[in-house]
Amino acid sequence: MSREDVKPLLLVSLLALAILFCVSPDSYTHHLNGHGDSSWFYMCGKAWMNGMTPYVDFSDSKGPLLWLIYGIGYLLSPTNYHGVFWLSWIAYTITFFLTWKTAHIWLSECSSYMATVLMSLAYFNPLLHYEIRCEDFCLPFILLSLYLTCRALYASPDHKRTSATSFILGFAFGCLLLLKYNLAAMQSIFPLIILLWSFKEKRQPWRQFFFITAGFLTITLPFLLWFALHGNLGAMVQEYFVLTYKTTSHNSDTSNFVLGFLSPLTLNIALAMLALGIIGILLVTYRLSRWRWAPLIAFLFFIIIIVQNATCNYYYTIGTPFLLFLAIGFCMHLPSHWQMWMERHVSWLSGLTVLLCVYFNIEMNDKIGNLFYQDSPQFRSYSEISSAMSVKEHPTVVYLGFMNGYDVPPKALPGCKYYARQDGELPFMLNEALTACAGQKADFVIVDIDSTAYRRHVELSGYHPMIVDSVTSRQVLYGLLSQPSQRENKDER
Repeated sequence: MSREDVKPLLLVSLLALAILFCVSPDSYTHHLNGHGDSSWFYMCGKAWMNGMTPYVDFSDSKGPLLWLIYGIGYLLSPTNYHGVFWLSWIAYTITFFLTWKTAHIWLSECSSYMATVLMSLAYFNPLLHYEIRCEDFCLPFILLSLYLTCRALYASPDHKRTSATSFILGFAFGCLLLLKYNLAAMQSIFPLIILLWSFKEKRQPWRQFFFITAGFLTITLPFLLWFALHGNLGAMVQEYFVLTYKTTSHNSDTSNFVLGFLSPLTLNIALAMLALGIIGILLVTYRLSRWRWAPLIAFLFFIIIIVQNATCNYYYTIGTPFLLFLAIGFCMHLPSHWQMWMERHVSWLSGLTVLLCVYFNIEMNDKIGNLFYQDSPQFRSYSEISSAMSVKEHPTVVYLGFMNGYDVPPKALPGCKYYARQDGELPFMLNEALTACAGQKADFVIVDIDSTAYRRHVELSGYHPMIVDSVTSRQVLYGLLSQPSQRENKDER
């Protein structure tokens, strides 16, 4: 990093902090309720930091690097998500900085900053993005790969930079593999482009392949050795790769490209992202004499994999870095007098963009009821259930319903390997949770109020209903630690 990068780095760090502080459910401006996937990741990281064995004592469909990130967040702040908030600030500072670096290949410093600010509307688009998820921690590695590839193709790097580029691309691929392996499959297009470029440009392609492999092994070998030494390498491969593939295939109705593209959930978003991405890429690359096809091929490669796997809107977040070309193209093709006006007024234009980003997110997510000024029924229900679980230090819990993160304040741990029901779960996963309840291995069990069969199973296993919420969460907290209170909430809170 050169001296000229220091000022943009400071600016984008403030940009990331301002947006995350206002819109992230992990921040100080939000209550603890309203977390979905992130509560899973937090539970896994917490369990690991408390000595439980990954993929043996607990499991989920994500990689160990994500659990390590959330484990560090737990150590920083054990009873809330504030530690994760600061880690996400680092991740988004890197993301915005690499966004600026990529834009700076074509634009001036000031215009690059404006393009970066505009990208906040893509990264934090409330139609795609609500909470901080795995994809948010993957974005820095996607932006890093995009930037290095564009720098190599369009900024004439020397031979030393070529080897460093290959090493870092391999490292980024390894990190994504340890976070969410299908995102690593998307990122693989960048090392392939660099290998083809090095072959065409006679830059020792075998040398570049060696450095890509070296970068990959630098991050993956320590994890593989740790799992091998602890005797759970086979369990990691089975749970993370084999079972994750089976559960996602079992859950997804988008098992091929045609069905995925035509599904109502993804069609509008896919078409909009496809159109905007292609327009932006063509605006930037149509004047280039060489390698003008590379960004378009990479983008289409991403879209194909995204559409095949996008069972939820947030999956499209990983394709948003390519919308940077639209922001770059917009700034490039502004008339010169408009560019001068934009650079003179970049401060208030940036502020207005951030305010719009924050407003759209708060307006879209207001109904969740977790903003700091809201005394909502959802927050009161969450507080009541989590407080009831705090009677014991590090209690264990099994979720037979929706996982709402009640385990965070009491620092609860998984009551069994498959401690919560995931989409696409296989029958033996549910059976293990039911068996754990039958054996009273968990201190608490949380069941959806309408799941009559599961409630009966839990009660026959010796658990007593402590809280019955029939209004907001519509869940029942069962416990072994107290007599049944039979307290039922039937009225609006």
